[in-house]
Amino acid sequence: MPTRSVIVLGGGIAGLASAVRLIQHGLKPIVLEKRPFLGGRAYSFIDRETGIEIDNGQHVFVGACKQFQKYIADIGVDDQVTLDDRVGFPVIKQDQISWLRGRTLPSALSNLSMLIGYRHIGITDKIRILWGLLSIKRTNLDIRYDQVTFYDWLKVHHQNEETIENFWNLIILPSLKTILIPSVLIRAFPVQSTFLGPTKRGDRLPLIGLFSLVGERLKILSKQQEDNQNWFQRNKSSMESGQVKALEPRW
Repeated sequence: MPTRSVIVLGGGIAGLASAVRLIQHGLKPIVLEKRPFLGGRAYSFIDRETGIEIDNGQHVFVGACKQFQKYIADIGVDDQVTLDDRVGFPVIKQDQISWLRGRTLPSALSNLSMLIGYRHIGITDKIRILWGLLSIKRTNLDIRYDQVTFYDWLKVHHQNEETIENFWNLIILPSLKTILIPSVLIRAFPVQSTFLGPTKRGDRLPLIGLFSLVGERLKILSKQQEDNQNWFQRNKSSMESGQVKALEPRW
C-alpha cells in the first residue's frame, strides 16, 4: 500500500513539527515554504560585516516549552542546547537599564526575586503584577477562555498600560512575535507553566543560531555525500521553498 502524502503549508516551527509528527505516523509530508529558509519568525541571518549569525527572535526558551524541546530532540539537535538556571535580560527604558534576573531558587521564588529587583516598575505596579500572576494560577484556562484575549483578561484583573508595556509585553513579544494586542488569546501562551509551574526553573540556551537550530538540520548538508542528506530526505519526504507563482492542475 503506497504511503499517503500530506501537504504542510508553511515551514515555521509549527509546520516543521507537524511534518515530523506525520513522518512518525508513517505518512509522507510535503512542506511548502515561500521563503528560502525554514523556521518562520524564528530565524537568524549572517551579519555582513562580522560574519556572525544573529538571531531575529529570542535566543532563550523556558522549560515550559515541552513540545519545542521534543521537536529539537526529534530532529537531533537537543545536544546543541544547554540549561542555565539564572539567565538575565537587560531592559532599556528611557536610556536606563534594568535587569530581569532571578536568583537560583525554586521556580516561583526565583520569578518573584526577578520581579522585586526589576527597577522599571514601581512598587504599586509590582503588586498589580503579583495579583495578576496569582489570578492566573487560580484560573482554569479551559474552553470557556477560547475567545478571551490576554489583554482583556489583564485589564479585568487590574493591570494598567504601565504593567502591560513594561512586563507583560516582554513575555508576549518574544514568545508570539507580537505585542499584546486585543487579538492575542490568553490560551495561546503557557503563562501558568512558565511562571508558576511546579518544576525547577531553567532557561534553555541554544549553542547555535536559530536558523541552525530550528531548520538547518532539515536542509541538504551536502549534495555529494549521501550520509549527509537532510532529515526529510532520509525519511522519504520533501520540502519546497520559494514563491508560488502558479498551480498546475492535474486531472
